[in-house]
Amino acid sequence: MGEANCIQSLGDIALRRSDHAEARNRYGEALPVYREVGDRLGEANCIQSLGDIALAQGDAAEAASQFREALQHYRVREEPYSIGMTLGRLARLEARKEQRQALLREAVDCWTRIDLPDLVAEIRAEFPGEC
Repeated sequence: MGEANCIQSLGDIALRRSDHAEARNRYGEALPVYREVGDRLGEANCIQSLGDIALAQGDAAEAASQFREALQHYRVREEPYSIGMTLGRLARLEARKEQRQALLREAVDCWTRIDLPDLVAEIRAEFPGEC
């Protein structure tokens, strides 16, 4: 697992530098290692980062697909912080108001359960009147 974490960290560095090709390669390299050791959280984090890359490159459909896949892993692990963050990403991509509001309400619920009022305030400010 340490190997996968190091590779993922290299991907994180590349992503922060907007080196999307290198970041994608590193996350793609870390994913099978996470899968081999059964680390669903590491796997989900890589998948979500791949979605962030897709979004940065203008591929909203691919980003949403990656975010939904990561969300499934976060739900299995019962990771309310990460679930909320992923729901926020999906809400930003959702054009249908009712669906966006449902995603936002769930994100707020996740963060409220783990006492993160700053994140709740941020999402409410970003989407006034929707959550």
